[in-house]
Amino acid sequence: MAKLNQRDMLSWLAGFYEGEGSIGTYTRGSRQVDISLNVTQKEQQPLELFKEYFNVGNICRNRKESDRECYQFQTSGMNAVKIILELSPFMRSERKRKQALDALNLYFNRKNIERKNYSLKSIAAMSRPRDENGTYLKVPTDKVIS
Repeated sequence: MAKLNQRDMLSWLAGFYEGEGSIGTYTRGSRQVDISLNVTQKEQQPLELFKEYFNVGNICRNRKESDRECYQFQTSGMNAVKIILELSPFMRSERKRKQALDALNLYFNRKNIERKNYSLKSIAAMSRPRDENGTYLKVPTDKVIS
């Protein structure tokens, strides 16, 4: 893959996540909730881009029911939140945006973090990516649903 600038890389990663990824919450113990982000793919190389760009997560090899090998990028907790916050301004799938919003709201509300009822527009505003000089990139927040 050719070297992409930061905005193009985030756009590419968001599109790849929308096609191959998921985010969800799960409960550990009686009350502790956590959030997990996974991206599964037959080829390992595209998943390496997630790990390299965000500098978090693990890639493991899995076998699907069809007994075909696949790979999965996995991360959880605030690392998963960080990734969704950075990708959300570039996401176009309403279903994936809703999935992310539901997971974030459940996670933050269960963690008793002050903000409640996030909108993806507010998430996009909080997570505006920056270029190498620290300047905010212009992101297409007009396409992000509330």
